[in-house]
Amino acid sequence: VISPETVYSVLKAHYGWQQWWPAETDFEIMVGAILTQGTSWSNVEKAINSLKSNHALDLEKINEMPRGHLSQLIYSAGFHNVKADRLKSLSSYLVANFDGKIEAFRRLPTATVRSQLLAIDGIGPETADAILLYALGKSVFIVDTYTKRLFTRLGYVLEQDTYNSWQTFVSSHIHRTTYTFQQYHALIVEHSKARCKSKPICNGCPLASYCTYPSKKTR
Repeated sequence: VISPETVYSVLKAHYGWQQWWPAETDFEIMVGAILTQGTSWSNVEKAINSLKSNHALDLEKINEMPRGHLSQLIYSAGFHNVKADRLKSLSSYLVANFDGKIEAFRRLPTATVRSQLLAIDGIGPETADAILLYALGKSVFIVDTYTKRLFTRLGYVLEQDTYNSWQTFVSSHIHRTTYTFQQYHALIVEHSKARCKSKPICNGCPLASYCTYPSKKTR
């Protein structure tokens, strides 16, 4: 079975350097991490642009904004009422505990930041780790549907199919730096969109010779 480190090398050689997460500020990354829950990135971009065009992509403004107004601004992201509540919970927490200063939050130990993020309503492990890795520059690996799909098709079966198990598995097999984790996650996303879809396009896949997916020979 191909090692996670080799998977990273193959994907990097094929797709090159990835410029991800697309955002102008750390807070925009945090907002995007919540908005992307259960929807496509194209819908997130529409919601982000709506916030920007209304001069509302700001921690203090979202904290003070009526929930109904925020909900309408992010309508295109889907589940807009739920996500409005989550954005307000995050911004309220940062204002109440760190005076709205993300840099102060960043200075805390990674484990502390993660536990505090997970305590905020609507923020689960994947969203918390996206914020940690891309907004705060912490060295954590993000596990998503793409990650599990890719490694399962490459022949990996973990004893426990949990978020933490997959995270530990991948993290323990690659160089543990923020840059590597950012690039690896972005490469997996790019590969999953281009090739390793729910119905994969196996012809031309850079990992085809390592893949155990049953139908790969017929595609």
